[in-house]
Amino acid sequence: MTIVFAAAVLISVQPALAQLRIVGSISGTVQDPTGAVVPNARVVLKDQKTGLTKESTTTEAGTFLFPDLASGSYQVTVSLAGFKTELIPSVSVSTSKTTDVRVTLEVGQPTETVTITEGAAQVLESSSQLVTNTLVSKTITELPLGNRGNALALARLAQGASPPIGGDTRYNNLPGGAVNVTVDGINDASNGFKSGGTVFFMTVPVRLGALEEQSVETGGLGADSGAQSGANVKFTTKRGGNKYHGSGFYEPQSERFNANTWTRNAQGLQRLLNRTQNYGFNFGGPLVPFTSLKKKAFFFVNYERAYSPVLNSRTVTVLTPAAQAGIYTYQVTVNNTTQVLTTNVLALGATKAGPRPLDSVTQDILAINNKIPLGATKIAGTDLNRDTYTWGAENNNFAYFPAARFDVFATPKHQVTWTWNYRHNWQAGERRIPVPDISRTNPFRLGYFIWSAAVQSTFSPRVLNEIRYGVQHSGDSNASAAYGPYYIYKGVPLRIGQNLQFANGNNPPSPTVPFIDQANVTGRHFITTIYDTMTLERGNHTFTIGGSYRKTDWKDTGVVFAVPTYGTGTPSGDPLQVSTAFAGLPTTEQGNAIAL
Repeated sequence: MTIVFAAAVLISVQPALAQLRIVGSISGTVQDPTGAVVPNARVVLKDQKTGLTKESTTTEAGTFLFPDLASGSYQVTVSLAGFKTELIPSVSVSTSKTTDVRVTLEVGQPTETVTITEGAAQVLESSSQLVTNTLVSKTITELPLGNRGNALALARLAQGASPPIGGDTRYNNLPGGAVNVTVDGINDASNGFKSGGTVFFMTVPVRLGALEEQSVETGGLGADSGAQSGANVKFTTKRGGNKYHGSGFYEPQSERFNANTWTRNAQGLQRLLNRTQNYGFNFGGPLVPFTSLKKKAFFFVNYERAYSPVLNSRTVTVLTPAAQAGIYTYQVTVNNTTQVLTTNVLALGATKAGPRPLDSVTQDILAINNKIPLGATKIAGTDLNRDTYTWGAENNNFAYFPAARFDVFATPKHQVTWTWNYRHNWQAGERRIPVPDISRTNPFRLGYFIWSAAVQSTFSPRVLNEIRYGVQHSGDSNASAAYGPYYIYKGVPLRIGQNLQFANGNNPPSPTVPFIDQANVTGRHFITTIYDTMTLERGNHTFTIGGSYRKTDWKDTGVVFAVPTYGTGTPSGDPLQVSTAFAGLPTTEQGNAIAL
C-alpha cells in the first residue's frame, strides 16, 4: 500500500487553479469608456445548460472572478447605475482554464442593454501560464478513432507528446510516473505507485457518449500539481441540464466490409469472422421534472454495449495414422537424391528395452486429437509425421459500459456532484482444439469502475472551496474451479502439462492436451484520491490553498488446486540408439524420434 500526501499554497495577482481539478473559471475586468476601472459593478453569471445563476461585484480594481465552474457555455451580464447593461451571451469555460474577458461599459440607462458579439469580449489568457490542449465532445466525435473507448489516443495530439503514435506516450521527456490520467479528477491509470507502470493507459475508458471534454496539460503546472504529476490528461463526464435531451446509436463493424487476407486466399479459406456490434443511448435533464427540484437537481446517464462474436485463427497438427502406430517418417539425401525412410520406434524400443504397455493417458489424449479433423480444415504442409489443420476458435467478447453523473445544487452556495463510469468484459475462453465437448481454457472477466464525489461551496463572494473524493477500482479474474471432463481420469482429478512431448516445438502444437492447467488469479486494485482546494480573493491578489492525498492498495489472490500432476518426459540418454538404428537420420531430428 502506498500513501502520498501533498500540500500547496499559491499566491498570485491573478486567479490560479488547482491543476488536478476538472473545473474552469471566468475572470474579468470592467472599465468605463475612458479605460478607467469600474468598482462595485454587479456581475451575473448564468449557466446556459442548467439556467442557474451566480452573482458577484467587481473589486476596487474593477475585477471579478467566478472559479469552480463546470465546462460549458455561460452568459455574463454586467450592470451599474449610470451605464448601459452589458451582455456577453456566450463565454466558453474549459477544464483547468481561466477565460479572461474585458467589459467596457457605455454611458446610459441600466434598462438599455448592449449585447457583445460572441468572442469580442474574450481576450488572450493572461491569468495562467498553463499550457493545455482541450478537445470538446463535438470535436472528439468528429475525429477518427479505432473504437468508442479510445479517446485517450487523441491525447497524443498535444504538444510535447513522444512518441506521437503507439507505446507509452510521455510528455516533454518526463518519466512515466509523471503522467497522470484522470477521470473527473480521480486517477484512472495503472501507475498508482507513481513509479512507472503502464502510464499511458485508462483503467476505465470514458466512452464517447459520456465524454464532455478531454484536456491535456503539458507545461506551466502550478505547485499544487507538483506531488501529483508533471503532465495531466483529464477526462470529464457529461452533465445534464434544464432540458431533457437524449440520443442513441448503432455502429456495426464486420469482416464483410474488408477484403480477405492474401494468406487465407492462398489457402482457399474464407474471411475470418470479426464483427463488433456497438450500440447504446444517453439521456439527461432535470432529475425531478416538477417542483423546485426541477431547477436544483440534474442527471446524465450513458449506456453502451459492444458484442463481438470473435473467431481467432488457430492452427494445430495431428499425428498421422502411421505416427500414431509408432512409425517415424523422415527424409535423407543420398547422392543428391532425396529418399523417404521409415522406422517403427515402438518395435525398436521393444527390441532395445523389452515390451512396454502403451500409456493409457497418452492414448486417451491421442483419441481426442483424432476428432480434430471433424471440426477443422486441413491445409498444406511439409511435415511427414503430422497433418496441419486450421479453424476459428470462438471466444466471444461481451462488454458494456454504463456511466452516470448527478449535480445537485443543495443551496445557492453549495453544489454536490457525483460521477461514475464502469467497464465490464466477459470472455468464456477458447477451446484448445476444435472438439465441441471439451472445456474452454482461460475464461476472463473484468469489472472496473471509477467514481468521484465533490462538494463546491461559496462561503462568501471572496471565499470558495472544492473538496473531491474518489476511487478507481480494477478487478479481474480468470478463476475457475472446474477442470472439465478431460481433467478427470478414471474418476481422479489429474493435472497435465502443456502438451505431450512430440509437439513440434508448440508451433503449432501436437499432440495437444485438451485442457491445460491455468493460473487462478483474482486482482482487486484500489486507488483512492482526496483533494481540497480553497480560493480566497483579497484585493488584487488570489490565494489558492489546498492539499491532496492518494492511497494505492493492491489485493491479488491466487488459488492452486491440490491435484496430482501427470508428468511426461523424454527418456534420458539415447534408449533407441538412433545414431545407428536410423539410417542417415539428421542429428536435428534425433530428438523427435525419441519423443515419438
